[in-house]
Amino acid sequence: MFAKLLNTSHGTIEYSIRGQGTPILILHGGHSNARETLTHKGIDPNSFCIITPSRPGYGKTSLFGNESPRQAAAFLVLLMDHLQFDSFMVIGISAGGPTAIALAAIFPQKVTRLLLISAVTKRWLSPQDNTYRKAQKLFHPAVEAGTWRLLRIMLMVFPRLLAKTMFTELSSAPRPRLRWEDIVALKTMLRQQRSHRGFITDLEHNLPKNLITQIHAPTVIIHSKNDNSVGLDHPKHAATSIKDATLIWLDNEWGHLIWIGKDQRKALEVIRNAVTM
Repeated sequence: MFAKLLNTSHGTIEYSIRGQGTPILILHGGHSNARETLTHKGIDPNSFCIITPSRPGYGKTSLFGNESPRQAAAFLVLLMDHLQFDSFMVIGISAGGPTAIALAAIFPQKVTRLLLISAVTKRWLSPQDNTYRKAQKLFHPAVEAGTWRLLRIMLMVFPRLLAKTMFTELSSAPRPRLRWEDIVALKTMLRQQRSHRGFITDLEHNLPKNLITQIHAPTVIIHSKNDNSVGLDHPKHAATSIKDATLIWLDNEWGHLIWIGKDQRKALEVIRNAVTM
């Protein structure tokens, strides 16, 4: 997908726009960027204008001064103001959750609805966690380019093996027989991903405890019971902290990655209903 650049007083924002209609701001997960399209599934581009910025530290979006979820939220509001959207829906996906929460809490007059999908809703990992230490080694800015080169070689040579490894990282469900169309979707997603400084920044994201309670926008939380990446305490935390929030559990094969798998139709229907309700 073609990406544009906006220069602001706080730095550069890389973003893409697809479709027309009611504006939806999608805050992507870790390793992604403005060229993300997988997470657009379930959203009709004939009814919605889908705006996907690279979050600070990803793609060509400036990180310095925009590191925290609060700073990132204020930064991305500059994009929506530039596009002349006075109000809009926000979808926070995975590691994009903290920024989505900050945006909805700090700018209630702008956010008409909040969707949290497979989302981080509080501190995700601590330095004591094995996953945190592993991520620091693999995706540190000094080495992440090499990590992604190796992943892309694996994609070309051993795509099915890489898919099996990813499934274990993403889902706690019994591994099904992998469909080739799901492997193709993974390959398409991974080919356009990079961590840059964004993912290391995501690992440090935290929110003031009372910030999430300040959200008044209608909120739908969509999370898989089989999510092996973002723990089930995250959707539960959001559901108990946001007044009148609706929590929808999925029981899908791929856990964290709800947009693929033979049972994706249910997830896409939930997303479709959530953005049109």
